Amino acid sequence: MIGFDYRIYRRDGSIIWVRENSRAVVDDNGVLLYYEGILQDITERKRIENDLRRQLEELRIEIDHQKLEWNKMWPALPRVAIFKKFGRRSPRSISTSFGNKGQRKGRMPRHWMR
Repeated sequence: MIGFDYRIYRRDGSIIWVRENSRAVVDDNGVLLYYEGILQDITERKRIENDLRRQLEELRIEIDHQKLEWNKMWPALPRVAIFKKFGRRSPRSISTSFGNKGQRKGRMPRHWMR
């Protein structure tokens, strides 16, 4: 058995994680003589793995929350971009800078004003 992880009780009653690597030793006739191997205490590794798993889940929740916030803010983003491009001028003075096809010159596109 190679790399088998499980929990065991210590004499003091606490639970630890161990990894077992063992093999059966047989004689020439194939009769089992004994098992040999080692147990390695991997409690700290399991604790770190659980902490990382928890942090990953928290990050996923935060990313989902940020996506929701982004979707809520999306309609307002073009106006913010306009103010960044043209400075802190009023919407009326900004609107005179635009003149797209199919719109009257001097008006900002309506979807920017939402």
